[in-house]
Amino acid sequence: MLKQIFYAIFILIVSGKVHAQTVTEYNDLKRISLLNEFFQPKIQANEYTNENSVYLSQIGSGNEAIVNMKSSNSVLELKQYGENNGLFVYAKAKEIHEYINQTGNDHKLFNFVSDSSQPVVLNVEQTGENTHFEMYGANSISNKLKFKLNGNLKSLIVKNYK
Repeated sequence: MLKQIFYAIFILIVSGKVHAQTVTEYNDLKRISLLNEFFQPKIQANEYTNENSVYLSQIGSGNEAIVNMKSSNSVLELKQYGENNGLFVYAKAKEIHEYINQTGNDHKLFNFVSDSSQPVVLNVEQTGENTHFEMYGANSISNKLKFKLNGNLKSLIVKNYK
């Protein structure tokens, strides 16, 4: 009888740990995301830094960032949490400030700015699954906007003209 009770308790403990591991992975991802939000130094878009900096945080597999920026003053802050997220930036401007947060899987972001005489500011948050964002050019109106794509299978294409 004592042997049966021991086996029953052992099975309950082992099965509880297996179930907790799957929940822990998701909770760890959320915890790391929250820690990065609070403890990473943020540079505001209107703050003049006089440097070229890239801050990159990637958690998950298959994430990629291809960045080609030419500027005398630029900051790119990228956070990718999930699987197979992609960022593709080609920007040439006097001043560039980009803040990108991709949380979830299969997000894509394309940004193309060529020879802008004014500052370029891009603030995008993609949450969910399989969202797609494209921005062509920059102007004073788009610099003041914050783009949020929440949900699944969402797309947004922004074309800026002077």
